[in-house]
Order: sequence, then C-alpha cells, then structure tokens
Amino acid sequence: MTAILISHSSTDNAAAAKMEAWLEAQGHTSLFLDFDSEAGIKGGSSWEQTLYRQLRQCQAVIALLTPSWLASKWCFAELVLARERGKAIFPVKVQPCEAPGVFSDIQAIDLTAEPEEGYRRLRSGLLERGLDPQDVFDWDPKRPPYPGLLAFQEQDAAIFFGRGEGILKTLETLDALRRQGRAAPRFALLLGASGSGKSSLARAGVMPRLRRNPPNGCRRRRSGPRSNPSTSWPWRWPRRSRPMGGRAIGA
Repeated sequence: MTAILISHSSTDNAAAAKMEAWLEAQGHTSLFLDFDSEAGIKGGSSWEQTLYRQLRQCQAVIALLTPSWLASKWCFAELVLARERGKAIFPVKVQPCEAPGVFSDIQAIDLTAEPEEGYRRLRSGLLERGLDPQDVFDWDPKRPPYPGLLAFQEQDAAIFFGRGEGILKTLETLDALRRQGRAAPRFALLLGASGSGKSSLARAGVMPRLRRNPPNGCRRRRSGPRSNPSTSWPWRWPRRSRPMGGRAIGA
C-alpha cells in the first residue's frame, strides 16, 4: 500500500527524483515512483497494471506539471483516474506552464517562482489531508486487513486506526516520564478490560512510532502478564525497599 504516488513525464525523471528525495527528507517512506529501484515497477511486470494498482491503493497523487507532462495523455489519465477515486491531488509546477483547465478548482503549487514557499505549502497540504509522515506506514497487502481475535501487530500499523487519542496519550505519557528523569516512575501500564485492544494499541499504535522516533535514553520493551506476572516480563523486577512507581493509561 502506497501513501503518495508521484506522477511525472518520463522526460522529467530528474525532477521526480528530486521530489522523492524531498518527501523522504520530510519523513515520508510510503512512496511510489515508477523508476525507483526498490519501490518502482519491477522488471518483467506490466507497467500499466502496476500503475492502476498503485492509483487504487494510494492516498494522494503529486503531479509534477511541465510542458512534457501536459503533452502526455497517460499523465493526464493518471490524474483523471485519481480524481474519480477521490484521491488527494497536488498539482506541482516544476517548470513554467499552465495547469490543466479541468483541474482549475484545485490550487496548484508553484516551485518555479518561490521554491521555499512552494514546498512549505505542499508540506502543509499533505498534513491537512492526513498525510503526516509520523502516522503513515508501509503495509504488506498480503497481510489480512483484520486479524480476528488476534491482536494487531507492528506490521499492521498502516491500517490500525480509530485509536489516535489513545496512541497520543500513551506517547505523551512516555515522553513525560522520560523528561522527569530517574525520579519519575519507571514504567507505563496500559490498563483495560480483556479484549479492549490494549495489545493492539501497544503493538500497532505505539511501538511503530517509538521505533520511528526513538526517545533518547529510552529502552522499549513490551510484555504482558501471562500466567505469572513476576516472571514473564523481559526483565526481573528488582528487590526494593519501596514500591516501584508507574503510571496507568486507560485503554
């Protein structure tokens, strides 16, 4: 599953590679660029069917407008298909040209006059459409979209939704504990009824974000109590003369 597809003319590969590099610098990892050696169209595969599939799966299309793009019927068709499917569309001028009239209701972004301002507007537009690089993850479409009674795993972060408030609350709590130093409680506990989604929240919601932006000096260990809480943790509880502090987070 791809978050952002870059639409471009084959004569504008350099501009497309530059856009891909900028997106990656912003933290975006779920990208599709047809000639990318890893995420692009594989040798021997149908390029047309691959593009159709990517257009179905992506969340947004960035169209790099140039005279060559405007002259390409296929590039125009990509944007028409994306619009018909309700994808977010970002027309970006990388060479002086006029945006297609059929997309006159979509504000184009001009990188030819004031590139810095143009990139700022593109970044803002992506965020407004929910494409925050901190919340966008790659997903293997071969994985089941719903695991049934099993918990969602880290590999399911891209399709784990509806728990944004719980994820944010947990991350804020962990960050607060870290900033308070050694005097702070030493662990966080997700507390909730059986089947309320504690494991899914931790595995598919919190852990992928901690791995993407690891806090300094913070070790990430996840465990459940199982049948014997005192021995099933990844480490043994130290013997202390006073209780070990912690914080409970409702899940």
